[in-house]
Amino acid sequence: MSDAFTKIEEIVLQDDMRGMSALRPHMDPGYVRSSADLLLSHQGLIFIATGFHILAADAPETDGPPGAVAIGNALATLGSDIKYITDELSATAVRAVADPSHEVIE
Repeated sequence: MSDAFTKIEEIVLQDDMRGMSALRPHMDPGYVRSSADLLLSHQGLIFIATGFHILAADAPETDGPPGAVAIGNALATLGSDIKYITDELSATAVRAVADPSHEVIE
């Protein structure tokens, strides 16, 4: 029977337009659960990297930074100190949605 973590793994790779599913055979089953367990068992300072430049659009991505901030907010609620690492072009988007107490490093 599939648990919620397995379903998340499946959702991440559905509608795979960038070829990310090619990595699936190289990932251990349960990698989402393992990642969550690791984050929850190592509270403290956590760096979250997000943002990249889309060459075809000559602009930064727009979905990664809010998602990274949502994860950062959840981890901060659980007691971790969050710092975001991003590029110069994405820093504005990260700062626009991040808690001002979470440092943004370019």
